[in-house]
Amino acid sequence: MRKLNILILAALTAVSGSAMAVGFTVEQGKNFTNLNMEMGKSSSGLYAESHWLKNTDDGSQTGGVGAGYNLEVGPVMLNAGAKAIYLGPKKGDNGVAFPVGGGVNVALTDSIHVFGEGYVAPDGLNNSVKKLC
Repeated sequence: MRKLNILILAALTAVSGSAMAVGFTVEQGKNFTNLNMEMGKSSSGLYAESHWLKNTDDGSQTGGVGAGYNLEVGPVMLNAGAKAIYLGPKKGDNGVAFPVGGGVNVALTDSIHVFGEGYVAPDGLNNSVKKLC
């Protein structure tokens, strides 16, 4: 089984040999700061991403890192991945969660895309974070 896992990982790495574009986003609003970084998210193959969001009004914040795999099928990009997320609300439970999930990105034109994703962290993949407010 171990040899099969190594073979699968090597095959995924070989398939994802395309150039990895890096993107940074910084947003500053009246009551928030949002930082994002992604690498390889817009091309087929392996990707990595990170984010940090802070509500400057009440001090609550969240941050995380994630990794996954993109598979391009015509104008549709499918992805599956996992994340490690820190949740730090002002009141309530501080903690971490390890959600798994995926998403889909449909290219309607060269410059217009429709994107959606969903991630879930069952009780076994978080440290009992229940209340965020």
